[in-house]
Amino acid sequence: MRALRLLLATGAVVLALGACSSDTKVVETKDGKVTVEGKGKKAPVSITAEDGTKLTFNQHGIPGDFPDSVPRPAGAKLRTAASGTRAGTQYFQLTYGLGDASAADAVDAYRKRLEAAGFTVDKGSDVGGAQTLEADQNDWHLVILATGTGASGTMSVSVTGG
Repeated sequence: MRALRLLLATGAVVLALGACSSDTKVVETKDGKVTVEGKGKKAPVSITAEDGTKLTFNQHGIPGDFPDSVPRPAGAKLRTAASGTRAGTQYFQLTYGLGDASAADAVDAYRKRLEAAGFTVDKGSDVGGAQTLEADQNDWHLVILATGTGASGTMSVSVTGG
């Protein structure tokens, strides 16, 4: 928990450093040291805590170590991605734009892709227009949340496991 707090506590520092010209910088926080890697406003930024916990955010493509067994949503455009490891567990956060689809249609289409790939998928829910879904396969657990329609709609896919 302390490592996660450490990563979150450095968020503001990381954003400031992301625009700096340096590629790597060690930052002291009240919870310990973190190493920040990244350059420019659009560059991926990586934070590594002393305990080995790592978080990389502001990625504009699917992370290279994203599991092949997890299908991507069809028809959705990746907006940003984050990935990390903590105590040997990998996690990914992918945010997609829905294009012309509604949240309900995007989640339903993704449910079908997950089931076709062998995932066990729950029935999901609709809470005030927000669509949720959970899915599992082997070591991977997914939580999906979609809201909105069209250009303003987004779908967040959280993947944990490994």
